[in-house]
Amino acid sequence: MTTANKNLPLLESWMPSPLGRLYLFASKHSIVGVAFKANRDRVLSHLQQHGYKPGAGTDVEMATVTACRDALEAWFKDPGFKFKTPVKMVGTEFQKSVWRALKRIKPGQRETYATLAIKTGRSSLAARAVGSANARNPLAIFVPCHRVTGAKGKLKGFSGGLAVARKLSIHEGVAP
Repeated sequence: MTTANKNLPLLESWMPSPLGRLYLFASKHSIVGVAFKANRDRVLSHLQQHGYKPGAGTDVEMATVTACRDALEAWFKDPGFKFKTPVKMVGTEFQKSVWRALKRIKPGQRETYATLAIKTGRSSLAARAVGSANARNPLAIFVPCHRVTGAKGKLKGFSGGLAVARKLSIHEGVAP
Protein backbone atom coordinates (compact mmCIF):
# COMPACT_ATOMS: atom_id res chain seq x y z
CA MET A 1 0.00 0.00 0.00
CA THR A 2 2.98 2.33 0.09
CA THR A 3 3.79 4.67 -2.71
CA ALA A 4 7.05 4.75 -4.66
CA ASN A 5 7.66 8.28 -3.33
CA LYS A 6 9.22 8.18 0.12
CA ASN A 7 9.63 10.99 2.60
CA LEU A 8 7.08 13.33 1.08
CA PRO A 9 6.88 16.44 3.28
CA LEU A 10 3.97 16.54 5.72
CA LEU A 11 3.05 19.42 8.00
CA GLU A 12 0.48 18.78 10.73
CA SER A 13 -1.44 21.63 12.29
CA TRP A 14 -4.77 21.99 14.05
CA MET A 15 -7.62 24.41 14.44
CA PRO A 16 -10.52 24.80 16.83
CA SER A 17 -13.96 24.18 15.34
CA PRO A 18 -17.56 23.80 16.48
CA LEU A 19 -16.88 20.03 16.31
CA GLY A 20 -13.76 20.17 18.47
CA ARG A 21 -10.17 20.21 17.33
CA LEU A 22 -9.58 19.50 13.63
CA TYR A 23 -6.18 18.24 12.53
CA LEU A 24 -4.92 19.51 9.18
CA PHE A 25 -2.21 17.79 7.14
CA ALA A 26 -0.51 19.58 4.24
CA SER A 27 2.11 18.52 1.72
CA LYS A 28 3.43 21.15 -0.64
CA HIS A 29 0.44 22.96 -2.19
CA SER A 30 -2.27 20.46 -1.17
CA ILE A 31 -4.20 19.37 1.88
CA VAL A 32 -3.83 15.60 2.19
CA GLY A 33 -5.68 15.10 5.47
CA VAL A 34 -8.33 16.62 7.72
CA ALA A 35 -9.14 14.61 10.82
CA PHE A 36 -11.17 14.74 14.00
CA LYS A 37 -9.69 13.85 17.38
CA ALA A 38 -11.19 10.35 17.14
CA ASN A 39 -9.44 9.49 13.86
CA ARG A 40 -6.31 11.69 13.87
CA ASP A 41 -3.90 8.81 14.51
CA ARG A 42 -5.50 6.65 11.81
CA VAL A 43 -5.25 9.46 9.23
CA LEU A 44 -1.60 10.13 10.12
CA SER A 45 -0.79 6.41 9.87
CA HIS A 46 -2.56 6.21 6.49
CA LEU A 47 -0.50 9.12 5.15
CA GLN A 48 2.74 7.63 6.48
CA GLN A 49 1.93 4.31 4.76
CA HIS A 50 1.76 6.29 1.53
CA GLY A 51 5.20 7.85 1.97
CA TYR A 52 4.46 11.07 3.87
CA LYS A 53 6.92 11.99 6.59
CA PRO A 54 5.83 14.38 9.35
CA GLY A 55 8.15 17.25 10.06
CA ALA A 56 8.57 20.96 10.00
CA GLY A 57 6.72 22.54 7.14
CA THR A 58 8.00 25.07 4.67
CA ASP A 59 6.29 28.36 3.91
CA VAL A 60 4.39 26.49 1.17
CA GLU A 61 2.82 23.98 3.59
CA MET A 62 2.10 26.73 6.12
CA ALA A 63 0.29 28.79 3.47
CA THR A 64 -1.68 25.68 2.44
CA VAL A 65 -2.75 25.07 6.05
CA THR A 66 -3.79 28.71 6.41
CA ALA A 67 -5.91 28.48 3.25
CA CYS A 68 -7.49 25.26 4.56
CA ARG A 69 -8.24 26.84 7.93
CA ASP A 70 -9.83 29.87 6.23
CA ALA A 71 -11.95 27.62 3.99
CA LEU A 72 -13.16 25.49 6.91
CA GLU A 73 -14.03 28.60 8.94
CA ALA A 74 -16.08 29.86 5.96
CA TRP A 75 -17.81 26.46 5.64
CA PHE A 76 -18.71 26.43 9.33
CA LYS A 77 -20.40 29.81 8.80
CA ASP A 78 -22.09 28.72 5.53
CA PRO A 79 -22.50 25.00 4.73
CA GLY A 80 -23.07 25.94 1.09
CA PHE A 81 -19.54 27.35 0.85
CA LYS A 82 -17.70 25.79 -2.11
CA PHE A 83 -14.19 24.65 -1.28
CA LYS A 84 -11.43 25.79 -3.62
CA THR A 85 -8.60 24.62 -1.39
CA PRO A 86 -6.40 22.17 -3.29
CA VAL A 87 -6.69 18.67 -1.88
CA LYS A 88 -4.84 15.53 -2.89
CA MET A 89 -6.54 12.18 -2.37
CA VAL A 90 -4.05 9.69 -1.00
CA GLY A 91 -5.18 6.07 -1.26
CA THR A 92 -5.75 3.15 -3.58
CA GLU A 93 -7.44 3.66 -6.96
CA PHE A 94 -10.61 2.04 -5.60
CA GLN A 95 -10.63 4.32 -2.54
CA LYS A 96 -10.10 7.39 -4.70
CA SER A 97 -12.99 6.37 -6.99
CA VAL A 98 -15.26 6.20 -3.94
CA TRP A 99 -13.96 9.53 -2.61
CA ARG A 100 -14.56 11.22 -5.99
CA ALA A 101 -18.15 9.95 -5.87
CA LEU A 102 -18.49 11.34 -2.32
CA LYS A 103 -17.44 14.78 -3.56
CA ARG A 104 -20.39 14.75 -5.97
CA ILE A 105 -22.93 14.45 -3.12
CA LYS A 106 -24.24 17.95 -2.53
CA PRO A 107 -24.67 19.50 0.94
CA GLY A 108 -28.00 18.46 2.42
CA GLN A 109 -28.21 15.32 0.28
CA ARG A 110 -27.62 11.74 1.36
CA GLU A 111 -26.64 8.57 -0.48
CA THR A 112 -26.63 4.98 0.74
CA TYR A 113 -23.51 2.84 0.53
CA ALA A 114 -25.25 0.67 -2.11
CA THR A 115 -26.15 3.69 -4.26
CA LEU A 116 -22.63 4.99 -3.96
CA ALA A 117 -21.32 1.59 -5.09
CA ILE A 118 -23.48 1.81 -8.21
CA LYS A 119 -22.29 5.37 -8.86
CA THR A 120 -18.69 4.09 -8.86
CA GLY A 121 -19.58 1.54 -11.56
CA ARG A 122 -19.97 -1.43 -9.25
CA SER A 123 -22.84 -3.59 -8.11
CA SER A 124 -24.84 -2.58 -5.04
CA LEU A 125 -23.29 -5.71 -3.51
CA ALA A 126 -20.06 -3.70 -3.23
CA ALA A 127 -21.68 -1.57 -0.50
CA ARG A 128 -19.38 -3.01 2.21
CA ALA A 129 -16.26 -2.30 0.17
CA VAL A 130 -17.53 1.24 -0.40
CA GLY A 131 -18.15 1.55 3.35
CA SER A 132 -14.59 0.41 4.01
CA ALA A 133 -13.19 3.01 1.58
CA ASN A 134 -15.45 5.61 3.16
CA ALA A 135 -14.06 4.78 6.61
CA ARG A 136 -10.51 5.34 5.34
CA ASN A 137 -11.23 8.77 3.89
CA PRO A 138 -8.41 11.02 5.17
CA LEU A 139 -10.10 14.27 4.04
CA ALA A 140 -13.03 14.81 6.40
CA ILE A 141 -15.48 17.54 5.37
CA PHE A 142 -13.66 18.19 2.05
CA VAL A 143 -14.59 14.67 0.95
CA PRO A 144 -17.98 14.44 2.71
CA CYS A 145 -18.19 10.86 3.94
CA HIS A 146 -20.73 12.05 6.54
CA ARG A 147 -23.32 12.24 3.72
CA VAL A 148 -23.51 8.45 3.37
CA THR A 149 -26.06 6.36 5.25
CA GLY A 150 -27.02 2.76 5.68
CA ALA A 151 -29.74 1.17 3.56
CA LYS A 152 -32.53 2.49 5.81
CA GLY A 153 -31.23 6.07 5.76
CA LYS A 154 -29.64 5.94 9.22
CA LEU A 155 -26.14 7.17 9.95
CA LYS A 156 -23.77 4.27 10.37
CA GLY A 157 -20.18 4.04 11.58
CA PHE A 158 -18.30 7.31 11.16
CA SER A 159 -14.58 7.50 11.83
CA GLY A 160 -14.97 10.86 13.59
CA GLY A 161 -17.73 9.41 15.79
CA LEU A 162 -21.49 9.32 15.23
CA ALA A 163 -22.02 12.42 17.39
CA VAL A 164 -19.81 14.39 14.99
CA ALA A 165 -21.66 12.91 11.97
CA ARG A 166 -24.97 14.05 13.50
CA LYS A 167 -23.61 17.57 14.05
CA LEU A 168 -22.35 17.69 10.45
CA SER A 169 -25.79 16.60 9.21
CA ILE A 170 -27.53 19.24 11.30
CA HIS A 171 -25.05 21.88 10.08
CA GLU A 172 -25.99 20.99 6.50
CA GLY A 173 -29.71 21.16 7.29
CA VAL A 174 -30.46 17.43 7.35
CA ALA A 175 -31.96 15.75 10.37
CA PRO A 176 -29.73 12.83 11.31
